[in-house]
Amino acid sequence: MDRFIYIFITIIYMTIPACSCQDDSGHAVTLKRFDRELLKAMSDDTGILPNNYIPILKIYATGIIKCSLPGDSTDKMVSDLKSVYASAKGFGQLYGDTENIFYDTSDIEKELSCGAKRYLSIFPGSYFPEIYTHVSGFSQSIITADSIMSIALDNYLGKEYKGYKGVFFDYQLKNRERSRIVPDIFTVCLYEAFPYNVKKRQVIDGMIYEGCIIYAISRILPNRSISEIMNYSDELMEWCEENERNIWAYMVKSEHLYSSDPLIYSKYMNDAPYTSFFGKGSPDRLGIWLGYKIIESYIKSSNSDSILTELLSGKYETAEILTNSKYGN
Repeated sequence: MDRFIYIFITIIYMTIPACSCQDDSGHAVTLKRFDRELLKAMSDDTGILPNNYIPILKIYATGIIKCSLPGDSTDKMVSDLKSVYASAKGFGQLYGDTENIFYDTSDIEKELSCGAKRYLSIFPGSYFPEIYTHVSGFSQSIITADSIMSIALDNYLGKEYKGYKGVFFDYQLKNRERSRIVPDIFTVCLYEAFPYNVKKRQVIDGMIYEGCIIYAISRILPNRSISEIMNYSDELMEWCEENERNIWAYMVKSEHLYSSDPLIYSKYMNDAPYTSFFGKGSPDRLGIWLGYKIIESYIKSSNSDSILTELLSGKYETAEILTNSKYGN
């Protein structure tokens, strides 16, 4: 599989919780700091990059920075990147700021190791990719290709980072916190392992699929609350709980559940300042939150967490899931 997957996942500031996993033997995850190694190579006249970073170099130079061609040599790619960095305003500062903030990544690696162990246990036969890091210039947050994944650390410098001003909308700044790296990684792993293949793309189909993703992450990262995983503040989560029945009643009455209208779909599922159907006091992505509630109810009624793989694989029809979940009854 020779392709890239680019995603932005909206996020809100939370402190990374301590991981309760005591034994991560066989699942220890170490971030491979391509950003550091590339900087060394560009600073060295020889331009030598360790061999284990060559695959990500090719992706980075040809697909992210787009300064080289796929057939170029490693030396030329490093040289091309060096020229881009020398001419790009602010890239040196961005590299320095990223290194300062991510000088120590042991907290991220610990939670990734614990999560990887659970991920491979919950989804037998899956694989957990090698995780690299890079500086993107505020481009894609996460890229995947074959069995590797790379995280643009400069997209997680904190919502108060001055360099983000004028680059992102205010509501997008909640995307930029360090604490969201781990959930983002597992979200992409799940998207890769269980791609969304629904043909009609009705609102309820997206709700069920994304609800499964949120439920799966809650199992992989049990120290994270649903409000953290959904990227909601305590106040927004309280709003959801207080208005849950009203949200559902409105969607049913407005016949939005089975709508294939892209605009309606996006208003329930996409990142935004809020969900426009419910006003400025509401959080965004309410369809995903309700989808999680449906899946939570379905799995409780089935009394089997092992059914999660089948749900994500699309084994069950949406109508069947909704009926058997008894949600809204």
